[in-house]
Amino acid sequence: MHTTSMASAPTATTPRSIALAFCQAFEKLDVDTLVALRTPECRHTIAPAASLSFVTDPEMTNEQWTAHFSTLKDSLASFPVTPLEIFEGTKWEARPSGQSQEVASVTIWAFSEAIFLEEAKDNDEPKTDWKFRGEYVFVLVLNEAGDKIQRILEFADSKGIMEVSLPLFQRAARNMALKKENKGRCSSTAARFIISVCEHLTGRAAELRKAALLPTVSVLATT
Repeated sequence: MHTTSMASAPTATTPRSIALAFCQAFEKLDVDTLVALRTPECRHTIAPAASLSFVTDPEMTNEQWTAHFSTLKDSLASFPVTPLEIFEGTKWEARPSGQSQEVASVTIWAFSEAIFLEEAKDNDEPKTDWKFRGEYVFVLVLNEAGDKIQRILEFADSKGIMEVSLPLFQRAARNMALKKENKGRCSSTAARFIISVCEHLTGRAAELRKAALLPTVSVLATT
């Protein structure tokens, strides 16, 4: 195993380039890219599972991980993941045949920052620091071709997540739901007001048309 220089320019399909693309996609909350980097059979494991109450499945499929991340990204403006070190190496993986095969792997030591949407924040006093900074280690095991991720092992800052990050995301979700509900109520009130105004104007226009015809009718009646 060896460390790669952060200054070197990666090619399109090196383990390092895949690691960098993996980190960069988090900043943009780009779920499509994060899934495109994986094989269809990829499994994502978050550890330590015993310390993270939200981990319900030890090995998430791409669909399960997408659903998990989507619940978080709804409250976020961005989620920068900055790699501090990237280690390239190999790993022996078991195959369905029962034999093991050596495949490429890459390990990322990184820091992250959860930047919440303004509408997800509340007006609490004193002000809560709505930026959560986490520390992660990602182990990406590549497929035989070395161009896709077939397994992800994510070691998370369980203490920081459970004590700081998770409560913030829960508050953000509540704030977003309340603001959406209030917006819906405002929209309904505005719609009712507009309908009422339109009905009033329509009725008034009919009255004016009727009033304008009265003199003509009176003249005709006297001739």
